[in-house]
Amino acid sequence: MRLHLWRLAGPRPGPAVGLIAGVHGDQTTGVETVRRLAACLGGELLAGTVLALPVANPYAYQARSRHSPIDGNNLNRLFPGDPDGEFSAQLAFVIYDQVVRRCDYVIDFHSGGKDATVDFAYAYGDAHVARWFGCELLLPGPAYPGALSPVADAAGIQVVAAELGGANQRNEYYVRRGVTGALNVLRHLGMLRDEPQLPRRQVRLGSYTVVRPHHGGILVSGTDSSRLGDTIAGGTELGRVVSPYTGAELETLTAPYASSVLALTRETVTDIEAGDYAFILGDGSTADNGGARADPGGRGAGC
Repeated sequence: MRLHLWRLAGPRPGPAVGLIAGVHGDQTTGVETVRRLAACLGGELLAGTVLALPVANPYAYQARSRHSPIDGNNLNRLFPGDPDGEFSAQLAFVIYDQVVRRCDYVIDFHSGGKDATVDFAYAYGDAHVARWFGCELLLPGPAYPGALSPVADAAGIQVVAAELGGANQRNEYYVRRGVTGALNVLRHLGMLRDEPQLPRRQVRLGSYTVVRPHHGGILVSGTDSSRLGDTIAGGTELGRVVSPYTGAELETLTAPYASSVLALTRETVTDIEAGDYAFILGDGSTADNGGARADPGGRGAGC
């Protein structure tokens, strides 16, 4: 197996920025985002270096799977890796040692995968890089053991995990958002000309909840990707899990906070298993600017 790493260097010294996608093989929007960025950055960098890894997990990407078909592992729970471990642990070691450790900043591209759609960024540390990336909604970065972003953050590398798109919803829109976000960071760092193109408002939430069902079946959702970023009153029905065999309603999922901000949702009808991601909602009472819906004005299209 080969990892294809693209290195783009400006004529002057500057920071090193890593662009990493495809850690989960079912998240293709990030892969296309990194490809477009590498294609449009050639000859444009004023300073510094960009290391672009478009497909971090090739076998999982080939299988369109979140987990590796080689050993069944989730690569994003194994960083910084183990050179003597199972296949995915060895892969994590190579990515961390040969890419992540060579960077001052890392943009880690993710999406909602095959079933969910997302529109936010995880912020780590003081959220400096995440704010300049330009997502309208920022959530506190989770500390899943072995995830790339918190491991990089603990090593002193400034990181943003961009969660954009998924479920084949508005793919072109989310790819362009990812391109614009990465260009914003490079512009802010003085690696490109022009000023970052940011939304007029951003909302950073202090806490959030993943809503997971206790029953598998069909999730009949009351929201779709057009509602991402909306504020939903506490107790509002988000969706129902019904049995595909009997038609019986097994469970009702509701908004957990008095002011719940929708960050991940599913389309109207999807299969779901017990414990799957159904919805992510931020606690609107912890917002640093008291709002949830940002004005889309000022968002650029990228290159």
